[in-house]
Amino acid sequence: MAALDTNESTPAAVYVAAHDAKAESKTFTTALSADSKSLSFQIGATPPNAGVASVDSYTVAYPVVVTAVQGTWWDAAQVYRNWVLEHATWVQAGPMSQRSELAPWMFNLTTWVNSHWQGLDIFNRTGGDPTVVKNRVSNIVNRFGLRKDALALHWFDHFACLYSSCVPAFPRNEL
Repeated sequence: MAALDTNESTPAAVYVAAHDAKAESKTFTTALSADSKSLSFQIGATPPNAGVASVDSYTVAYPVVVTAVQGTWWDAAQVYRNWVLEHATWVQAGPMSQRSELAPWMFNLTTWVNSHWQGLDIFNRTGGDPTVVKNRVSNIVNRFGLRKDALALHWFDHFACLYSSCVPAFPRNEL
């Protein structure tokens, strides 16, 4: 779900959502035109088993909904929430707080860190290096005084490694 908020005195938002009950993989992309007069929006769908099975064509099994919402991004999020709670298979197991199969550490997370996005320095290939990642994560933990199991790391550096072949699987206690 994405919402574009006007931030005007009379709040209005544009609600854009893929009403996908199975939560299949997809990307949401926006782009502002060079003259700043128009905004394009795109939803890209990744077919199930992409990269494993040969797919000649794929049609999504869910609608994409675009509508105006009176209010802010929060009001648009409530539209999506109401739809999800009624239709999505992935919420049928109930609230996370009442599910016994989830690891207790999931409820202690306060901080999510991405190891390296190559945002400004495309020539620096050290961002996914295990030593660099461990050092940066340790510095974040120390600087903010995070307790054990408060930080989650998204470790993926696809610019430096082909198919993540150089990123080892660290057990949780090594970081």
